[in-house]
Amino acid sequence: MKNANNKRLLIFFIGLVVVYLGIRFVNFRSSTTNLHEVLLRVDTSKVATIKIYPYSEGQKEMVFTRKDQSWIVSNGQGIEDVADSSLVNNLLQVLPGLYADRIMTKRKSQWGEYRMEDTSTSRVVIADKNNNVLADFRVRDGARIGSSMGGGTTYVRLSGDDKVYMVDGYLNSSVDRPFVRWRESTIIRLKKDTIMSIAFPGIANEKITRSGDTWMIDGRKADSAANAQINRYVNSIKSRYSWSFEDQFRPAGESDARLELGIANGSQVMVRAWRKDDSTWVINSSLREKSYYNISDSALRKDYWPLGQ
Repeated sequence: MKNANNKRLLIFFIGLVVVYLGIRFVNFRSSTTNLHEVLLRVDTSKVATIKIYPYSEGQKEMVFTRKDQSWIVSNGQGIEDVADSSLVNNLLQVLPGLYADRIMTKRKSQWGEYRMEDTSTSRVVIADKNNNVLADFRVRDGARIGSSMGGGTTYVRLSGDDKVYMVDGYLNSSVDRPFVRWRESTIIRLKKDTIMSIAFPGIANEKITRSGDTWMIDGRKADSAANAQINRYVNSIKSRYSWSFEDQFRPAGESDARLELGIANGSQVMVRAWRKDDSTWVINSSLREKSYYNISDSALRKDYWPLGQ
């Protein structure tokens, strides 16, 4: 008899658990729904302007304007520059078809659970050349799925819609970045095999020229140690980047020193340097003539003209 009662109690308990889990599942389904729905479908050939209001920057407006095959970015404070085309293209790639994997909530009252209030998100507004809005949405980092090193998601809310969606990937990271990181940071970008000569006017008198697979210093063949040193330098100097912009600098005269790289097609790439004080210089590249960058004295000597010392 006792065993029968225990069996009935066990069955009753299991029934309660099943009912409880069923209620929890229904409630979960009412607020989060799996789907594969298109949120955005934008013809990127019609995109003329992009406005971004990054959360991490206090939602200050940045405006991207298409100019021929490139983009110009401005910060609304009198500074504009060529935008990093790879970053803009990464954003544009999601516009032809942004798919939602799940609806996290349909209620405005639950935005706070996902940090999707207007004041807690980054906003993106896409428009055509006639200023017709093609897309207007807000983003925030979503939950990670799987390991802590992967499975990134982004929460998305379309302007005028209460629903919060989850999309796969790091869309928020592509949007929520400071103005300086959107700017083209290239100082030098060359293929190392196209660099045919190196000179350091104002620093050293020697001129280094390429002759086949070896280097010549003032017409004399460099020894193996010097040849290896020059090859290491060329491999380093072919790509130089910086986000240390000096937007207020205007040169008062000729540069104090410069680096001249002769290119195989007969052109020349020049890096000019003006001394600010004992520890700082301002440099400028002929590839980016309107941009100036701060650099320390030690970094300049180490990265740009170690061969000229």
